[in-house]
Amino acid sequence: MFELSEDQIESVPEYRPFDILITSGDSENGFFELPELEDYEIQNRRDYSESDDVNSYSFNQNYCIYTNSWEDKKSSVDLQTVPLTPGYYTVRVKENNGQTFFAYWYISPKELTTPEWQVMRDDVERMVKGLALDYSKKMRSKVKSIEGAHTMSILDDDTAFLVEQETRIRYAIETLRNEAKYQISKAYSWVSAGLKNEIDQQTIRKIGERPDKRGMLYTPQRYLEYDVAANQWLKLFLTRLVKFCGKQIAYNCQIEIATKDDYNGQHKYEQQWTKSERIHFEKNFINNLTELQKATTILKKLQEYLRLVLEDAFLKNASMPSNTALPKALMLNASYNVLYRIYMVLFQQKKQFTLARSYRRYWKKTAQLYEIWTFINVMKSLIRQDFEPIGGWIYDTHGKNKDLPFLTEGTQVSFSSSELFINLTYNETIPSNRCRVSASRPLITVSDRNKPDIRIDVFDIEKRYLGSVLLDAKYIKLISILKKVKSFDKNKGLRDQFTSYVNDTSSPFHDNYPYIEDMRPVRALLVLYPTNNSEDVVKEESRYTGKNVRYIQMRPGEDFVELDSILSENISKIQDRSNIFEMFDLHNSKN
Repeated sequence: MFELSEDQIESVPEYRPFDILITSGDSENGFFELPELEDYEIQNRRDYSESDDVNSYSFNQNYCIYTNSWEDKKSSVDLQTVPLTPGYYTVRVKENNGQTFFAYWYISPKELTTPEWQVMRDDVERMVKGLALDYSKKMRSKVKSIEGAHTMSILDDDTAFLVEQETRIRYAIETLRNEAKYQISKAYSWVSAGLKNEIDQQTIRKIGERPDKRGMLYTPQRYLEYDVAANQWLKLFLTRLVKFCGKQIAYNCQIEIATKDDYNGQHKYEQQWTKSERIHFEKNFINNLTELQKATTILKKLQEYLRLVLEDAFLKNASMPSNTALPKALMLNASYNVLYRIYMVLFQQKKQFTLARSYRRYWKKTAQLYEIWTFINVMKSLIRQDFEPIGGWIYDTHGKNKDLPFLTEGTQVSFSSSELFINLTYNETIPSNRCRVSASRPLITVSDRNKPDIRIDVFDIEKRYLGSVLLDAKYIKLISILKKVKSFDKNKGLRDQFTSYVNDTSSPFHDNYPYIEDMRPVRALLVLYPTNNSEDVVKEESRYTGKNVRYIQMRPGEDFVELDSILSENISKIQDRSNIFEMFDLHNSKN
């Protein structure tokens, strides 16, 4: 065994097409496996290897691991077009003589360095938790990290932990059932003196105290007493674990419903996907659902088993302990020690926030990670400008729910200041139907370019809609964005998208107000990008098109002075529109 150095691991940039070919003097001498690619549809691979349920690949045959579907749709129809997420991947070579060899490759983030990508991921985790803790002053304890053995699983930490520990729990409990703790106790009663009975000091004392019991003896009967500290603590653990299993089963049912809803929501885009993208989507859904249902079945069986154990005589008659700490003497017992460690993990570290499981699936989807990261930094920018969050998303986490929700499409966070109200919305479609307009969705559009990544809606103190700022997070170089803006190709150009955001939107809330109805409700579009082209120096003026579109560089480790300044400027200009409302209301009051 030896450790590979970084220069021995092949690095492939994110979104770059590549193939894998392993040559051998004898094609039948074995096969190789790519365990991290089980959900991907790799053309011409075998179904399963002989060793386990892992797809295998032949020597001396070329396999397309990834190709760009947008660059060559014809040639990529049957090839693998789902981008691999940044991280390490394994090649496991197995020869017929039983020898196994390993190799690795690394998918590096496209527009960011690996340290920057890690910083961005950590930023999101830290900022989401930090903002929630700042808002909930009662929750000042440590926040659970999502790093661990189950980061790629659909299961939450508690379910995954219980499933992993289920066999150990059963074994420990069965051992304790066979070795139930007890103490020998005495129970006294008056019996006839002629019988053969045990006599002790208590018997002699009672004879002197009770002359009326002539011909009777106050004798002890010995019995096994199971209401001892060990059994009391075991009953507490099992009782709480039964309830905990029930809670996790209910939570898994909610996750299953959400997973199916997400599947149905994404399924409508299926016609736009390549074959490999459809297969990957289906496999991922089926695997997640199977894993969830399997875990739920295990929890149901465990819960039923625990209920049966609680009916055992040695536990049924035991009382609950006054002190939940495990007695030190029991620490020496391996079975009690196992259960106590599990108890501590499940029940003694709950005063904390944890991130919803959906975050784990997106840590490595860099483009979406960048969108989430920019949204949260826009939130922080508004907070720096003295807008206080008052509800929505992580600010709706109350009571016993410490699971911070994922940033889903349509998520909205509300802010207020002494003069304005702001709704900040993530990745929501702007409707075309006026009937769907509301205070939380004040815009309509006549364009099919209708889904900005971030929308800021501004209202005055009377909650009258004043206008909006739209933001779009593009995980590509600025020079590439500008090329697409200049392109007249409708399929590749961003010109129509950007101009539609500004020019094709309107708001029914402005219909009855002269001057305002002639204004565009969207004052500006801010395009956020991570990096420029190091070979070309883009002039500062190229960041502003003169058509209400502004380009702002946002990447981990840099300050956000420019973002703060531009947002503040646009919100201030939108706020000026409130003067028109006031003048119009004043005019109406005089007439």
